[in-house]
Amino acid sequence: RMEGVARLRIESEEPEIVVVLRFRPRPGAVGELLLTVILQADPGLFGFLYETHSQVIAGGEILAFPETRVGEGIETDLEGVTGAVTEIRVQDDGAAELRLLREGDLLRIVVVPVEAGGEPARGAHPFLTAVPLTFLEYTVLGAAWEDNGLGDLFLFEHFGFSFNALSDAGTSATLARAVVRVQMKRWERFSLWVEGGAGFFQLDPEDPSQEAAGIPTWAFGLTAHFRSGNWGAAGHVATVNGPLLVTVLGGWQFSPSWGALLSWQSFQGLSGFGVGASLAF
Repeated sequence: RMEGVARLRIESEEPEIVVVLRFRPRPGAVGELLLTVILQADPGLFGFLYETHSQVIAGGEILAFPETRVGEGIETDLEGVTGAVTEIRVQDDGAAELRLLREGDLLRIVVVPVEAGGEPARGAHPFLTAVPLTFLEYTVLGAAWEDNGLGDLFLFEHFGFSFNALSDAGTSATLARAVVRVQMKRWERFSLWVEGGAGFFQLDPEDPSQEAAGIPTWAFGLTAHFRSGNWGAAGHVATVNGPLLVTVLGGWQFSPSWGALLSWQSFQGLSGFGVGASLAF
């Protein structure tokens, strides 16, 4: 708890370190702010950076600020019309130590890597719990092979549009869904998502007398994501008023926007493997 601190400066000799500042009103306290300092000490060349942005106080307002690396220098006012910062919380990613030094009206945070004698915290990561985690960074995803294909469009974090098609020996099945997706639970490397909305499926057997006409219906599904650095995997189970779709995905995020993946899916007794790519924009 820091009273009357006017400025915050963060210093490090490691230019790759990313620091995120988040100002919030303190619960139950009028005119007081809580500042959370989040350190990402080892983002890597194409590492998985949790999507968040720094904030600054300007003109009496808390404003969004682009993600800033320590090497560029971070210095921010801690007081404004919105209130004074009375509590500072420091959270790190377990790769470096943060040391807080007060020098008059300046609070200096020094980032100390392990190789320089730092002793980073190895505890939980509470700042991750509300941040979405998927097995790859993607807005659109697709995979296919000779007898099957799938596609996925992920918009505004919660809206998903999916398409699946499989065929074998004259029998084919298609499935389309428009759903709302919500991350129910998040750990550091695992997340669980639930989805619900509208679905449409059609089965075309070799025997026309057994053909199942496609009709709109409801859809519900669960997806478990795992992510470790640039590698990830996901398992998905969905139902459209009875028939069950199972999908298993594994991928490599080889650039900030592009990923490569392998897929396997099963629906209405049909199954198949595929290869594809993902794109985040």
